[in-house]
Amino acid sequence: MGTWQNSGTIGYWIISFMSVVLVLVVFIVLLVRISFKRMIDTKLEETELKLEHQTTLLETSILVQEKERTRIAADIHDELIGKLIAFQLQLEIPISIAEKNALLSECISTARRISHDLVPPLIELSSLNELIYGILEPFSKLLNCGVYSTVEESKSIDFEVKTQLMRIVQECLANSKKHAQATIVFVQMKTFREYLFLKISDNGSGFRSDQIVSGLGLKNIETRMHYLKGKYKLKTSEGNGTSYLFAIQLNK
Repeated sequence: MGTWQNSGTIGYWIISFMSVVLVLVVFIVLLVRISFKRMIDTKLEETELKLEHQTTLLETSILVQEKERTRIAADIHDELIGKLIAFQLQLEIPISIAEKNALLSECISTARRISHDLVPPLIELSSLNELIYGILEPFSKLLNCGVYSTVEESKSIDFEVKTQLMRIVQECLANSKKHAQATIVFVQMKTFREYLFLKISDNGSGFRSDQIVSGLGLKNIETRMHYLKGKYKLKTSEGNGTSYLFAIQLNK
């Protein structure tokens, strides 16, 4: 009888142990499933955010293109066509050849400027620092803004990289003068190993947080940096100026 009791006790403990093990296994399986589900949900959320971000960039890119087309169309219609019509009218009235040549020269200059805005001349043959200096000098004179720069000689850079960086510099300068009313702008560019670093800062009024989110010019910059697979940071606050920091890996 004692043997039977001992066997029953052992069986009881075995069943109890197996039950505990089973409960632990079920608990671990459930825990793994919950963790796995959370991981999948997190990945899905990250993917959705990336898709949403890419969609926003695509929409911004389309808006940028439409804005640029509108601006070019306005330049052609308001400036070039207007001057050509005036030139046509002057052909019908007796005026001096010098006056006709002067108006024709204005038409040529306007057409050249519009063409330059579309694709800057000799961009493939010029270094990036030469192209940037070519932007800074007329900007300083045209808008009466002090521009101070330390732009190092850049190594061989692809056409697309130079083009996008030029547009970024133009956008930053436009923001500094038109929106922040800056009187002084600092431009610094240097290369280190395979990276190019660009910093543009000003003494303007800065931007509010809602302006940073909604500003189309800033979205243009983000779109171009996304295209270059680079990184950028904007430091600004109302009354304390603005700094743009860019980092791009070259020869990827």
